[in-house]
Formats: sequence, structure tokens, C-alpha cells
Amino acid sequence: MTTATAEIGQTAKRAEEIFPVLAKWQADQVDGWLELTYRFRLWHRKQIVMSDASPDLVEADRRLLKHLILFTRLMVAATDDPDGPPTPRLPELQTTLALLRDEWQCLYAPERMSNQEAEAVLHEVFPG
Repeated sequence: MTTATAEIGQTAKRAEEIFPVLAKWQADQVDGWLELTYRFRLWHRKQIVMSDASPDLVEADRRLLKHLILFTRLMVAATDDPDGPPTPRLPELQTTLALLRDEWQCLYAPERMSNQEAEAVLHEVFPG
């Protein structure tokens, strides 16, 4: 049982007393999630983007990044409810989601350029 669950069970006599406990729990979850995703992004940059990672490490990164995006989407959806507790760090969550999606797009789902487009760019940049 989490601390928030225990607190709700022990101290909340009426439904409206639960809301501040829920708001605190939600804020704690958001803080923890933002810290976790920040640390992941530092690791990801060092171990995947800036180095020659092994195929196994790249595959592990791909799976982890996929799940981080999924859970960040869920957290944004849960905290962006106008009827829910206010979430001052919602913009940070939204930005984190965008950053994680950008990493995914760059590494695991890049838009493919046709050979003709690539040749045209090469001739433009390196004429002759």
C-alpha cells in the first residue's frame, strides 16, 4: 500500500478530503517521472547517440524509449484533465513527450529519402 493510499484510508472522512492527497500524490509522480526521463535522456545521448552502441544495446534502447513514450503519453493524459488536480509541471511533461518522440523519429522511424532525392542533394552540395 502506498503512502497516499494509506493516508486516504486513514484520514479522509469525506470525498473532498481526498482531493488534496491525490494532488500531492500526482505531483510526486510527475516529479519522479520527469527525473527518470531526464536521466534516461542523458544516458541515451551518451550511450546511443554519441557512441557506437552494440546492436543489443540499440535494441534495448529502442524498447525502453518506446515504453517511456507510452507512459509519458499516459501521464500527460492523466494530468491534463481540467477536472483533476492542477499540475504546474504539465508543460514540462508535454515537452518531455515531444523530446522522446523526436528521439524515436530520428533513430527508429526516420523518413526515408529516395535515392533520387539523395543524389540531388549530393549534387547540390557537392557540384561537379
